[in-house]
Amino acid sequence: MINSRPLISIILPAYNVEKKIEGTINSLCKQSYSNIELICVDDGSSDGTYNALRLFMQKDDRIKVFSKNNGGVSSARNYGLDRAQGEFIVFTDPGDIVSTDYIEYLYNLISLSNYQMAVCSYDFVKNDGKILDRSKIYEPVSEPIVFNRSEAIAEIIKIYGKFCGHVWDKIFKTDFIGDSLRFDKKLHNGEDTLFVFEYLNRCNKVILGPKVCYRYILDGNSVTRSKYSEKYYTSLNAWIQIFEEEENPNLKYLIKQRVNSEILSHEVKAWKTLSNEERKKYKIRFLNIMDRFKCFPNITTFMKWIFCKLLWTNV
Repeated sequence: MINSRPLISIILPAYNVEKKIEGTINSLCKQSYSNIELICVDDGSSDGTYNALRLFMQKDDRIKVFSKNNGGVSSARNYGLDRAQGEFIVFTDPGDIVSTDYIEYLYNLISLSNYQMAVCSYDFVKNDGKILDRSKIYEPVSEPIVFNRSEAIAEIIKIYGKFCGHVWDKIFKTDFIGDSLRFDKKLHNGEDTLFVFEYLNRCNKVILGPKVCYRYILDGNSVTRSKYSEKYYTSLNAWIQIFEEEENPNLKYLIKQRVNSEILSHEVKAWKTLSNEERKKYKIRFLNIMDRFKCFPNITTFMKWIFCKLLWTNV
């Protein structure tokens, strides 16, 4: 019997995740929406990730496994995009868990009308299984909400919006991605927000649903939770590129506020995790960004800016 519903491609980048990939793949293979292809891209792992993926492929013919030289998560996702056959694209991160109706829910949302992207809600889960209060991370909704292009971009810019720039809580139309939209391989952090921003530039209607379908498992070894590094710094480049590409003056000011907030957070993290000698290589870059994007929506931001300015000037 021919499946009447469109093929959906799920792209799963994998690097040295042999011990945590099983739960992710099992949850994806149990989807109520069965017409899927799971594209697993081993990004040059040095452990048994590739062999583990091959074993899963032998059990489910919807799984396709590829191996490439290490190039980072953006490179791995692009590799998957180049090989995807589906009418829709979904991205999932290794180690995370999805509900059985994850794909079904996203597909039903985007199919309600002529929407170009659909978003589900999600939880952040600690390694010990504790679910964090999502109302402290983003603004939960109780019913589906539709956004135009500007409204959707405003949400991913906000510190506390209704949804963020992650790619794993969304479904995208393949023909809107096309051959030209890809993840920036120079970015190791913030690459997903830039991708979503550039995708939204091709959209006019986006829908957000209230149902939690994705569980993001917090990893203490991730780029965002480890010592400050050049990889972590690249998220500033992502936000600056978003600022430079946006033309709407109101959105541009919101992005300026976000960059100002981001640089202050980066400075605090770098100060706490680096030696004074290590801080010196970021000093000039940090101070230049501070001067370019300074804005003070409140007195707290102003005081924090002054404090960081003095701190880093004297490095």
